[in-house]
Amino acid sequence: SNITVFEDTTSGLFAVQKVADLLNKFDIPVSLQKIGITDDPAKRAALLTQDASVYTDINQALEIMDLF
Repeated sequence: SNITVFEDTTSGLFAVQKVADLLNKFDIPVSLQKIGITDDPAKRAALLTQDASVYTDINQALEIMDLF
């Protein structure tokens, strides 16, 4: 299964990563796509350290991902 998370904090991304890791540990295969949403340069840098793709706003992220 694929999980896509949209988040504006590193703690939120970290929590979802832990859940994905736990599911995989119990042989429930998931892949996680992390999407950071912020226009703040410091938060952008922090989200990038969590391997997130970062966009200025949710609409931009959805448009680029062609989800909606």
